[in-house]
Amino acid sequence: DGEELDRVLSREGTLSPARVSNILLQILDALRAAHHLAEGGSILHLDLKPRNVFLVQGKRDKPDLVKVIDFGIGQYVGGEEEEELPDLDADTPAQATSGETSFNPTTMSFHRRKDEEAAAGSETKGTRFKRSRACTPEYASPEQCVHVLGMPGMIELDGRSDIYSLGVMGFQMLTGHLPFQRPLMRSDMLRLHMQKAPRKVGAMGVRIPRGLAKFIDRCLEKDRDKRFADTTAAWRELHRIVHPPVSHTVAKVVVPLVVVALVAIGTLWAKMGARAAPVSLGAPEIGVDLARDALYLGPSRTTAALTASTAEGRAALESGAPARLLSADTGAALGGWSATNAGEGRVTLAPSTPPPHSLDQRVALEVEGSDVEFQPFRLVWLAPGAWAVRSIHVGSARLFEASTPDATDARSIDPAGQSIDLRIGGPVADPLNAVRIKVGDGEPVLLPVAQKGAQGDLYRASLADLGLVRGSNEVTVAVTDRAGATWERVIPIEVIADRLALPEAKLFDQAGSMSECNQALGRYSIYPLTRPLMRLTFDRPVDVKWWIERDAIQ
Repeated sequence: DGEELDRVLSREGTLSPARVSNILLQILDALRAAHHLAEGGSILHLDLKPRNVFLVQGKRDKPDLVKVIDFGIGQYVGGEEEEELPDLDADTPAQATSGETSFNPTTMSFHRRKDEEAAAGSETKGTRFKRSRACTPEYASPEQCVHVLGMPGMIELDGRSDIYSLGVMGFQMLTGHLPFQRPLMRSDMLRLHMQKAPRKVGAMGVRIPRGLAKFIDRCLEKDRDKRFADTTAAWRELHRIVHPPVSHTVAKVVVPLVVVALVAIGTLWAKMGARAAPVSLGAPEIGVDLARDALYLGPSRTTAALTASTAEGRAALESGAPARLLSADTGAALGGWSATNAGEGRVTLAPSTPPPHSLDQRVALEVEGSDVEFQPFRLVWLAPGAWAVRSIHVGSARLFEASTPDATDARSIDPAGQSIDLRIGGPVADPLNAVRIKVGDGEPVLLPVAQKGAQGDLYRASLADLGLVRGSNEVTVAVTDRAGATWERVIPIEVIADRLALPEAKLFDQAGSMSECNQALGRYSIYPLTRPLMRLTFDRPVDVKWWIERDAIQ
């Protein structure tokens, strides 16, 4: 019995350095076998991530048994037949690809190792090699991101790409975070891997052995030549860190000295353990616990008053000492934002001027002269355009379109079996607090998300649940985001409940004459060489779907 590593991380958040080291060693064992096949072959995983690592938890004190999955597909996935790539330089525009960039959950590519090329470097122009077109953005190496985006400077991938992904996983297991702050758009993660230096794992506020931290940081080097040469070298270094060689001089150390050393180490650990945990903050006026939730601000709610969860934290906020907001990633002051400590046990956050663009950043509060460490939290600014209602439909009846907001379909609607659908989307993920619909002065109905998609999330409610009445109805649609902004629209809906009448239904041939009708069976006879035309007359505007069923007449 076991489970994927991503489920373990979702439940436990972080893992101990010892457990992480054991997992990484076993992953490297699997990669070593795949990267060094017979006759110089090499299989690159290219989609190493927690979902593709399976853990069988060891009993009692035994370590986990690790399995790397999605290795045995047996075909080219995410790669193409070898192709001659053009000579690309910095001035060559990126090649356009058809459709959207693919972020398939799994990809594998087969490569032939060439030791002589590895020694000389594989960046030779005009070299024939495969292009990887798929990845999981959070874990892809910089050179794989160049492949996926089809950008200049493409080089042949090798085992060092998997070593980078291993470093991302190690960083996540130790800290509970990725090496980069998540961007608003998932596709931007590719450019972060290519252009931005990752955070140092030892600077994330988690106690990590120095050797293990240096190992993770080296795996995450943007220049692959600065990473380990291959998975064997990486395995040997990590094995040396986990199982350091024992010096022969240890046996000469006298027992009293060992006792003194143990006492000193115990005292050191006691001092380290006595360090107070970071104090969490909250915004009680808007019901936000920043230890769990993000703080959303925007043009409709530009400020938030923060309070501390402990007496020490409240004392720091009652001192009236100057406070400032810092980037939790770099420790630098966050430009364009102020933190006002009025000495009343709360600090008020506000932008100096409303930012024109949305942002999502991990920040920390610092009070001058205080030893209290406040827990970092996520600050999100929802600028105009962060989300938009794109369309409202009932069946094929268009009640609202963002592209033509004043044009609607004026038609009566039969509510039986119908639903009202709202499509809401934008560049910011999950910005909404509630989507509600009410009829007249009735109670609002909360709409759930029926489907998530690239074109926006679909919110749906059955018309039968809205309490529509026969005749004219005023339906109010109200959408509120997490920063207090509201979009509202009143939509008139005419409801009919009469049975649909079909006064006339005739079938004609191409010449315009009516086809023969078998009165006894109530059927028309359609001959193979004719092109039949049907004329239907209804008592109101309708949408018609019709089809022909083959029915053998005996």
